[in-house]
Amino acid sequence: MNLISLLQSLFKKRPKPVVHQQPVQATRPEPTTSSVDQPVNDDFFDVPEQPATPIAVAPQPKICHATIHYLDEHNQPLRSPINLTGNEHTAIHLPWLKFTGYYLANIHNLQQNFDQSPITIWLTYLPKMAAPVFVIHRNLDGGPLVKPQLLRGALNEPYQAKPFDGGVNFVQHVSANQTGHFQEKTQTVVFEYDPLNLKYADTNDVRYIQLLASTPVYEKPSQETKLTTQLPKHSIWRLFGTATTTAGTCWYNLGGYWILPTEHELLATNPYLKQTYQVPPQFNLDYQTITAEDVTLQGHILGSTVTLWQAPYIGPVRCQLQEQRAVNLIQVVILDNHSRWYELSNHYWILASLVTVDEV
Repeated sequence: MNLISLLQSLFKKRPKPVVHQQPVQATRPEPTTSSVDQPVNDDFFDVPEQPATPIAVAPQPKICHATIHYLDEHNQPLRSPINLTGNEHTAIHLPWLKFTGYYLANIHNLQQNFDQSPITIWLTYLPKMAAPVFVIHRNLDGGPLVKPQLLRGALNEPYQAKPFDGGVNFVQHVSANQTGHFQEKTQTVVFEYDPLNLKYADTNDVRYIQLLASTPVYEKPSQETKLTTQLPKHSIWRLFGTATTTAGTCWYNLGGYWILPTEHELLATNPYLKQTYQVPPQFNLDYQTITAEDVTLQGHILGSTVTLWQAPYIGPVRCQLQEQRAVNLIQVVILDNHSRWYELSNHYWILASLVTVDEV
């Protein structure tokens, strides 16, 4: 038995060595085509894929609009509106504009931040008050006639000063700023009046006056300047000119003092003088104008007694004026005798040597 067992062990087949092979991927068996529905085994399906997680995207900011209007006291625009844009809920930065002569008085519908709905904001400005304009009314001697007027208005607003009621026909001079605009500094307009609106003239052929009654004396051709002196009846006086009111009342200049006689006689000569005076002939002069120019100037008359002319060398009129009287000059001419003349705003003429022209 032992021999037999030995032989069997020698001839027994040895197992073949194991060969490593790539694993074969299992394939899903195709379903068998059959006319009869076969049950589906879930083990043959893959596990379903999980859905991808979406990426969070920030919402885009909404663009909003605001319109700013700048208005005056009459709701009229001071400039074109300003349009602002910005993101919703962000701050609105208002343009705080300044306008000459105005100040910000009111803001309507003020909003701090932009909103989805369009925003409209109104800024109202009112005029600034300017410095006043004083209007002074005085006579030729500088004395006040009425209480000064006070004009008020907004800055840069126009103004026009006027004579006091009933005085327009007696205005002799007015300063150049009668019309203008209110400013930040105070202005003064001066009206000068001749209360009697006198027209002065020379006495050409009539050189003397004989008083037929006792006559009072006046310092000026005005009832308010009466002196205590009385001129005697039948006295004869030299005449140096006359001053006539609009009512026709005639004052006589006796060489510094004035009279308003009720009874008198005008004489060409003094019968009590032995010497005979020859009346000088009427002065005439032919001249030619070389240059003439319209001007707009202001000046002051030198002296208080000057001679004005209806035209150069024609119609002399002696006038008593306030010292350094201001005048308006509208024309200048030069004659062929080299004399220079100014035409005044009242259309009288005066030699240029009697006027100081203000610097422009």
